[in-house]
Amino acid sequence: MHPAVRELKNIEGRFFATFDTWLGLMLAAFSRDDPAYLKLLEPYGPRVHGKPHAADHFAHALGAIHAEMRQDNERGVIRDHLGEIYEAEGGADKDMAQFFTPMPLCEMMARMTLDDTVPEDARIADPACGSGRMLMACVPLRPRGYFFGVDKDPTCAKMAALNMLWRNVDSDIVWGDCLRLKAHGGWMTHRTALGGVVAPFGPERAQALLEASVGANADMRPSPAAKPVQNSLQETETGVQATIIIPKRGQFEMDV
Repeated sequence: MHPAVRELKNIEGRFFATFDTWLGLMLAAFSRDDPAYLKLLEPYGPRVHGKPHAADHFAHALGAIHAEMRQDNERGVIRDHLGEIYEAEGGADKDMAQFFTPMPLCEMMARMTLDDTVPEDARIADPACGSGRMLMACVPLRPRGYFFGVDKDPTCAKMAALNMLWRNVDSDIVWGDCLRLKAHGGWMTHRTALGGVVAPFGPERAQALLEASVGANADMRPSPAAKPVQNSLQETETGVQATIIIPKRGQFEMDV
């Protein structure tokens, strides 16, 4: 059992509801959205003296993920911990079970696709990205590229956004349906010297990005002119060139 799962299973309730809440808490914490974070914790009630709170287990689960990723870096391997948890625990849940492309296959496909003719700042897209494995496999080959993923499952979109954040790349992850061209929201990540930053965006920008992704001349990359100030979103007249306004420091400021 993954060490993060052991922590999450200490929290009462259906595992997938707990898992999805955990993803939302991590995105809210890394985007420094305190109201969203506290809203997600409301159902777990106040702390009781002498007893661990759900917030403690959520935090320990995040620490477990980061400890595992540190070992991955030392071994030089790519692992999708969130996706692995989602698949393993979904095996016993017929409503939620999903199975993603194995990471070694994703890595092989990435090497076949990103040959020497592909520029360093390539735009790399996956219209049904799941937890973002195909994008993750491309990151070591084009770390300065722009990564665009779409998935109609909001839990998968959250996993993909976190996986892009933790790999410190420029990306947009849209929660939406590429076939119906219907978007509901998403997250933008941005590369910094101190680790990636993330911010959510709403349906309007998500829809603009999704529609632009099928255009022949669409360029969805974040504007390089963004100033490193507090998190917010800035829309242009078309909505397609929307820019994240990032904080001065990256994710490692949180010291997790």
